[in-house]
Amino acid sequence: MTIKIKRALLLAEAILSTATIFGQTLWTTDKNHAQLHFSAFHYGIAHIEGIFKEFTVTMISEKEDFSDAQIEMVAQVNSINTQMEMRDDDLRSKRWFDTEQYPVITFKSTSLKKVKKISTSLQEISLYMD
Repeated sequence: MTIKIKRALLLAEAILSTATIFGQTLWTTDKNHAQLHFSAFHYGIAHIEGIFKEFTVTMISEKEDFSDAQIEMVAQVNSINTQMEMRDDDLRSKRWFDTEQYPVITFKSTSLKKVKKISTSLQEISLYMD
């Protein structure tokens, strides 16, 4: 199963609020305006979509163009919701996410690049499970 968390989630959908700390700007998730969606291609025949209800996204940057930004996303896997309880329970099981052993999904940026007039871009995250 491959799960792709799209770049739009992290910047466009996860609207961030700001605070300045020691010359750096810290952006954090605005829980009232953010959702973390995912899409999975199921056995080559269907897409399954859902959300993680509990997650945080933070970004720290000193530069106005965000070229030095460090972004981190942490999602609580137990908060997965595909609007089908039986599937959600299966996804939490050892067969897929094994939430007892791996309770969080973490993404940390390694770099950002300028794309056209948009200041920054994140690529998709792919999680591969046996």
